[in-house]
Amino acid sequence: MFSRIRKRLTYTNVAMTIALVFAMTGGAYAAKHYLITSTKQISPKVLRQLKGKNGKNGTNGTNGTNGVNGKDGAQGPVGGKGPAGENGGKGEQGLKGGTGLQGSVGPQGSVGPQGTTGSTGSTGSTGSTGSTGTTGPQGPLQSGKSETGTWAYVGSKTNGASGVASISFTLPLTTAPQPEFVYAGTTGTHCTGTAEAPTAPNGFLCVYDVVGEEVAGKPGTAKLLLFRNSETPFSGNGAGKEGAGLLFETQEIGTSPLPYAYAEGTWMVTAE
Repeated sequence: MFSRIRKRLTYTNVAMTIALVFAMTGGAYAAKHYLITSTKQISPKVLRQLKGKNGKNGTNGTNGTNGVNGKDGAQGPVGGKGPAGENGGKGEQGLKGGTGLQGSVGPQGSVGPQGTTGSTGSTGSTGSTGSTGTTGPQGPLQSGKSETGTWAYVGSKTNGASGVASISFTLPLTTAPQPEFVYAGTTGTHCTGTAEAPTAPNGFLCVYDVVGEEVAGKPGTAKLLLFRNSETPFSGNGAGKEGAGLLFETQEIGTSPLPYAYAEGTWMVTAE
């Protein structure tokens, strides 16, 4: 019983009890003694005797709910640079890659600047003389083969004046051909070509006219009178084995502004 009472004794309880006792004894007692109103008026030894032992701990109460999180604090200063780490070990060799696809051909680049001219090389040695070639054919023109060329005549403008235009064969013929003159715009009896595309049958000399008497309003043109043998000029009527002479006479004079008469054309001869 007394142990339970001691457990409940405190400094305050003792002080209040003593004060109550003095109050009940009357004023006379109070006049002869001091009234204790604080634990500081009690001797420390007495206080130690009056002090009771601590009672047993009570059971723990239930935990309260967590409070709300406080605001983030200010960012701390940047830490210093840490020491360098150790070098890592050598890694394993990677797998060999396959051959990539060939890329497309790029656009052609611009032409570069012209290079400087190189120095002249030394003169090479003279080559040996080649063998003498054989002499080319001198004729006669083979049968069925043809030759062709052009002719032109320029003579006096005086009406009735005459002149000659010559035709020479590159290869002479074995037999003199038969001549035929074809005026521009007409077709010959045996010579059926034109001045632009002359033709000649075997054994014929076909002479084609480009401008002649048939050209209206061409004063000063010339008309063929006859063929002359080229081997014996002016001594026969016909072509020779080496060519022919064309005898012209001025056909028209009129009021031509030209100071001369003229005629021109093409020819073809075919060996018989």
